[in-house]
Amino acid sequence: MASHSTVDVKVTNVDSRTIGDSFSQMTFDVADFKAFEAKSPQLGATLFTHVFAERLFSANNPGAGFQSSHAAALGPEAAVMGAATRTESGTQLMNGWTGATFDYLDKKGNPVSSYSFQVDPNWAVH
Repeated sequence: MASHSTVDVKVTNVDSRTIGDSFSQMTFDVADFKAFEAKSPQLGATLFTHVFAERLFSANNPGAGFQSSHAAALGPEAAVMGAATRTESGTQLMNGWTGATFDYLDKKGNPVSSYSFQVDPNWAVH
């Protein structure tokens, strides 16, 4: 990224349009960060790493959208956990909450760590 480039991220708190961060809104939800960090300080660090890796990729690749920027951020994020990549899965629960799991995998696809959380109807992470 050129020295004159700027990456802007709006900080929100309990934003109903954001789970962790929103690429399209360019937001970072502090309440979600705190929920990730409560599960593991390392997991909180992955959120910061992911957000800024996405934004840097986008800044360095004009026209890059969410999919390519998100994919580019998975490696740096996983490295914080001592892994090679991250996969995610989610479930819709009966009470309207969504459950999600992040699995961090080594180069051979073996699990390094796994974190599950729930997202309430306001999209707050628990």
